[in-house]
Amino acid sequence: MKITPNVVAQNSTVKYKLSLKNTDNIASVEVLSRGDYYHKDSLDFIIALGNGHILSIHANKSIEDQRKDTEKYEAELQHITQALKNKDIDKNIDPSHYAKNIWVINKIKEAEGVAILAHPNWVYRDGKYHLHQAFYKEMLKSSHLDGVEVFGEEKIKEHNNMTHLTALQTPNKHKYLAPFANSDAHDSDHEVGERFTIVFVKEKSASSIITAIKGGLTCAIFKRENDEHQFIGKDALAQYVYFLIKEYYPKHTSLKSRLAKLYFDQLINDEKFDRKIQIVKQRLESHTNNFWANT
Repeated sequence: MKITPNVVAQNSTVKYKLSLKNTDNIASVEVLSRGDYYHKDSLDFIIALGNGHILSIHANKSIEDQRKDTEKYEAELQHITQALKNKDIDKNIDPSHYAKNIWVINKIKEAEGVAILAHPNWVYRDGKYHLHQAFYKEMLKSSHLDGVEVFGEEKIKEHNNMTHLTALQTPNKHKYLAPFANSDAHDSDHEVGERFTIVFVKEKSASSIITAIKGGLTCAIFKRENDEHQFIGKDALAQYVYFLIKEYYPKHTSLKSRLAKLYFDQLINDEKFDRKIQIVKQRLESHTNNFWANT
């Protein structure tokens, strides 16, 4: 949400946790969940020193719920802060603030989940960096992330070229980070389907997906104009995805869409279309077997 200084004054009981500095010429301040403070620096653009967005996948417990034990949370942050002071991290980073990022990643890993960093170099609607860039680059370089979003939602300019350049040119010292693309659809007012990720798994199961992500077996895809696509991923995987998109998916998607329409028509018309559904299923199976029957 966006708030003006007047809104803050009128809602003094709300715990925004803001420390506003040099705000005379700022029309509004962007408030992010879990952000702590915001300022306008000497270069005349706003840097929101929030914690950023980190996606937790398949963790066996809620990460957010663990913040509720504030005493334990603060003690763990202090421990991480002290450890960071002894590490070679970017001098522009406040260890006590950055500790919150590391705490989140640590908790995801403890819960046997995978941690995905969202949109490095996110540029917001006003054309300015939305979050602290040093945080992003340090996480990419030295934290125990599993993946990173390289193509994001175009409406809020997550598609800018610097997003995937930062990810590609800042290798993680622990592992290859799996690339991801997504719509970032926090609500219905977003484009869906233009950016997506293909994960290469041995079987259709949650554990196999997690293993593939941890192994970097993903390819991020951005559908561009005229059915052209942009890929980020390991070279062999990207070439295979190109083959799938050009040769396999067009007919596969057409048959799947036909099947979905038959199921929908059957539901709303209270009429059976078993024979038609079976024919489409057979065509779908035949199409798949033409590619992989002997593999």
